[in-house]
Amino acid sequence: MHTSITTQRKNIQCLWLAFVVGFCLVMPTACKVSLITPYDHTLKLQIIDVQKRVDHLYFSLLDTKLAEREYTNYASTYTDIEVLLSSILKQNQVKPLNENAVAVSKIALSFWRKYKAEHKAEGTLSNGLIKINNKYMSDILYAMQVSEEGKKISVNNDAILKE
Repeated sequence: MHTSITTQRKNIQCLWLAFVVGFCLVMPTACKVSLITPYDHTLKLQIIDVQKRVDHLYFSLLDTKLAEREYTNYASTYTDIEVLLSSILKQNQVKPLNENAVAVSKIALSFWRKYKAEHKAEGTLSNGLIKINNKYMSDILYAMQVSEEGKKISVNNDAILKE
């Protein structure tokens, strides 16, 4: 009888050990800890679209005589770009673990509104101001693109780790 209790204990210990080892082997592949939101290709394309529209606006302004650069001629373009930037901000806000992208989106929208208000108040823009505004918006939108691409790199690293 003593042998059977000892055998049963050893069997239970072996089963328990097998369970723990199996659990430890399965858990790393079953659970994934992600500290950033997943890559969003559609959002990246929207950022690129905004960049194209900003470039188009500012290049068009540079090709126009100073006297003809009235805000009213470009108001709808400013508004269209503002709507797109607002949409990108809202998309970033609803994603978890996306604080940095939200911060950059807020900066982009804030500066875009500032540039829009300046053009509206002044009525026209100088070549220098157009170039500065375009450069700054290009830099912000580039940062947004890099941020989104970084999420893709993170996903690729996760895939490598699983192999």
